[in-house]
Amino acid sequence: MKKEKKTRGQLISELAKLRQRIAELEKAKVELERAEEQLRQTKEVFARAEQIGRFGHWYRDFAENKATWSEGTYRIFSGDSEQLDISYEAFLALVHPSDRELLKSAVEAALAEGEGLDIEYRIIRPDGTVRNILSFAEVRFDKSGKPVGLDGTVHDITKRKHAEEALHSAHTRLQATFDAIQENMNIVDLDFYLTDVNEVLIKNFGLSKRESVLGRKCFEVLKGRKDICPNCAVAEAYQSKAPVYRTNTPEDEVRTPGRSFEIFAYPIMDENGNISGAVEFARDITSRKQAENELRESEERFRAVLEAVPDLMIVSDAEGRYREIFTANSDLLYAPADQLLDKTVHDVLPPEDAQQMQEVIDRVLATGKLQLYEHGLKTGGIDRWFAGRATKFSFQNADCVLWCARDITARKKAEDALRKSEAELTAQSRHLEEVNAALKVLLRQRENDKADLEQRLHANVKELVMPYIEKLKNSRSHSDRMTLFGILESNMKEIVSPLANKLSSRFLNLTPTEIQVASLIKDGKTSKEIAALLNASEHTIRSHRFHIRSKLGIKNKKVNMRSYLKSLHHE
Repeated sequence: MKKEKKTRGQLISELAKLRQRIAELEKAKVELERAEEQLRQTKEVFARAEQIGRFGHWYRDFAENKATWSEGTYRIFSGDSEQLDISYEAFLALVHPSDRELLKSAVEAALAEGEGLDIEYRIIRPDGTVRNILSFAEVRFDKSGKPVGLDGTVHDITKRKHAEEALHSAHTRLQATFDAIQENMNIVDLDFYLTDVNEVLIKNFGLSKRESVLGRKCFEVLKGRKDICPNCAVAEAYQSKAPVYRTNTPEDEVRTPGRSFEIFAYPIMDENGNISGAVEFARDITSRKQAENELRESEERFRAVLEAVPDLMIVSDAEGRYREIFTANSDLLYAPADQLLDKTVHDVLPPEDAQQMQEVIDRVLATGKLQLYEHGLKTGGIDRWFAGRATKFSFQNADCVLWCARDITARKKAEDALRKSEAELTAQSRHLEEVNAALKVLLRQRENDKADLEQRLHANVKELVMPYIEKLKNSRSHSDRMTLFGILESNMKEIVSPLANKLSSRFLNLTPTEIQVASLIKDGKTSKEIAALLNASEHTIRSHRFHIRSKLGIKNKKVNMRSYLKSLHHE
C-alpha cells in the first residue's frame, strides 16, 4: 500500500501540532519535577519531624502480608535507618518478652472490634538497649468493611518513662520520709483543705486513716472547729510569705488537752513567689516543758544553797562576762552584784588583773581541767587575797567557768610578815658575805697591782735603758755618747711617766724596738734621726712606724702619730 502523499500544508499543520505536544510535555515535565521536589522536601520535613519528635509511622497490608516503615520507625527500632526484617514475626521478636502477649492481644482485639489501638510496650533493640514505645493505630477497611491493613505511629517515650519512674521514686521516698518524721505534719492548700498528713499525726490525733481526712478543713479535723483558728500559724505564713513559729494556744489543746507544742508553718512558694499551700509542723514539747520546769526549780534550790555559802561563787563565760554571782558576803565583791552582771572582767578590773583572770578562763575551757589560783584584789575598800578553784561549767547551754573563791587575806598577811622577817635575815647575811668578798677582792687586787708594777718596771728598763747602755759601751764617739746619755736620761724619766707604762701594759703586742721608736717619735725625732740612733736604715724605721700605727689602731686615719702618743702620755 502506498503511503498517502501529504501536502505541504498538512505537513506544516502536523509539525505545529507536534511542537505544541512537545511544549505540553516540557511543561508537564517541569510540573512533575516541581511536584517531585515538593514531595522530596515534604519527605525531608516529615523525616526531620520524626527525628525531632522521636516518632515514626508504619502501615501493614494484610492481603500481601507486607509492612512499610518510615525512616523514624527504623531509627526507633534499630538506632538508625538500617533496614530490618519487618515481618510481623520479626517485629514481635523485638518486643520485650514480658510485653509480647499483651501487644498481641491488643492487636487482635483492635482487628476484631474495628477500633483503634493505643498501647505502651517495650522493645529490645539489636544493640541490647531497651526502649519504651507508645503506639497508636487505626484499622483500614475496604469498601465491603473488611479489615485490609493497619495504619499506625510509634513514639519513643523512654526518657519520659524514666522521668516518670524517677518522679514516682522521689515521691515514694518523700512520702516515706514524711511518714517517718516522728512529729505531727500536715499539708494544706490556700483554702485550708488538707492535702496530706503523715502517719504520726493520724496516730496522735486518733484518726482512722489518711484518706478519711484528705479534702477536709484542717481546723475541722485537727481542732474540732467550724472556722479558722484565731491564732492560725498557716494564715500568718500566707500573709507574711515567710515561715512562722509559735507555741500552742488553748485552741490547740482541743484534741490534745494538757499537751504543749511548737508549731512551724512554711509557705509553699514557686520561683515567682506564688503560694500554693503550706506545710505545718507540730512538735510535742510537753516533756521538754516539764523538764524545763524541773530545771528551773532545781536552779532555784541550787541558788539558795550557793548564796548561803560564805565563799564567793561566780559563773563567767569565755569572754570573762559575769553570768551569775552567789555570795552571802557582798564585801567580797569588787562592786555590787547588780553592777557586775553582764560585764566582763576587762570592764571592771585593772588590766593586769583582768588579763590574769582571762588566762585562767582560757586554760579551763581549753583543757577542761580544774585550775587552782590565788589573786589579790581590793574589795569593799580593803586589799584582799583570794584562793580558789576554777572549773568548766555548763550554764544556759554554754561552756562557762565556775569560780569558787575563799578570802585568805589573814593568812596572806601572816605569810607576808614571816617572809619579811626571813628577807631581813637573808639581807643581813648577804651583806656580811658581800663585805667579806670585797675585802678578799681588795687584797687580791693589791697583790696583782704589785706584781704588775714589778713586771712593767722590769719591761721598761729592759726595753728603754738596757739597749742604750749596750750601745754606750760600744760607742767611742764623744758626740754619740752624749746623745745616748741624753736618750738614757729621757728614757729614765719615761719609765716613771705614763707613756711607757701605757705602751707596755695597753699595747703588749708592741715589740721592744717598736716601743723605742714610739718613744723617740713622741720626743719629736725624725725617721732619719731615729735611724741614726738605732743604727738602722730609714726604710726600717718607716716600716716600724707603719706597724706601730696599725697596732695602735690609727692606720689609714688622718691622725698625727706624735700628737696621739703625747695624748697617751697625758692620759
